[in-house]
Amino acid sequence: MIIKLKQGVGRLIRNETDRGIISILDSRLADTSTAPYKNMVWNALPIRNRTNSLDEIREFYRVSVANGEVAHEAKEGCDAVEHEMQ
Repeated sequence: MIIKLKQGVGRLIRNETDRGIISILDSRLADTSTAPYKNMVWNALPIRNRTNSLDEIREFYRVSVANGEVAHEAKEGCDAVEHEMQ
């Protein structure tokens, strides 16, 4: 699991100035999980901030779009997903 996660994150985050949103929807890594390897997985990833808050994710995305950090195609795809969630 760790190698595949690191490869996926590495495709998004290539240097220290890159930013992105990574969703890990695995209950074994949730804050409430008692899985013995949970901390080992999180510590292996170059993720600085974690959240369970959709509001924080929306704000991160809003700022990224405002700063021109999101490709037009990605913005259209995310807007469509956001619309479906409402």
